[in-house]
Amino acid sequence: MNIPRSLKSTFILYSANIFTLLLAWAVTKLNVTYLSVTEFGQFIFFITVINTIYIFFTLGIFESAARLAALSDTGIQYRKNVGASLALALLAYASFTIIFWAIHWLIDSVFEVKISHLVLYFFPLAGAYLFFDFWQKILRGAGKISRLSWLITLPRLIYLACLGILIFVNRFNLLTTTLFNLVGFLAVSIFYIFLEKPDFSGLSQSISRLKAEIKRFGIHIYWSELIAAFLLQSDKLFIIFNLLIHFAVPGFLTGPADK
Repeated sequence: MNIPRSLKSTFILYSANIFTLLLAWAVTKLNVTYLSVTEFGQFIFFITVINTIYIFFTLGIFESAARLAALSDTGIQYRKNVGASLALALLAYASFTIIFWAIHWLIDSVFEVKISHLVLYFFPLAGAYLFFDFWQKILRGAGKISRLSWLITLPRLIYLACLGILIFVNRFNLLTTTLFNLVGFLAVSIFYIFLEKPDFSGLSQSISRLKAEIKRFGIHIYWSELIAAFLLQSDKLFIIFNLLIHFAVPGFLTGPADK
């Protein structure tokens, strides 16, 4: 029986998403077990802040790159589009990294959640989530579902393996779990650069085409993504903030009858 390609691709991606959910549950279970409540809150808050802020620096590049990937007629054209979009993604990464480092003191003072030390230690790696988002959109646009499925799965798989090693050597703490979370995403993102073979020849022409696509299409998606990211992440920010305040200041969220 011949299974339609679209149905097969849907099943592969669905299976990858389910497996990734199981991996996410496993790493969350380990983090909850081996970190204190405050440390776990700091870890989740740190990742949430990264995923909230980096969206501001994408500027519709990724969405436009995905559309150009879908419209590419040849492999050469696809690789040129990937090269141009990757060049702009590197600029977005550099801008995000600098700003993220610069506002580390502001995060602590505004939210009263102490993660400035995590920012200072890991700000060069924080852009791993930006590149992960970049490759997700590129591969989805190009219809490379098998590679997209591996992209979704591998970072969590690497992270889970690293957590197992940390437990074995008795080095599981807030800094090490944060480090290997970022390393997993960054390693996979770098691997996909070699896998997709971006072509940087004729870069100025490819970038000009991408910029035109951003003005025509990407920038409109960008504004909607900003709103969606804020709505998606804001509840996490407030929940984590209240949780940490609750444990840091006994009675902060309780009434007289609860004391």
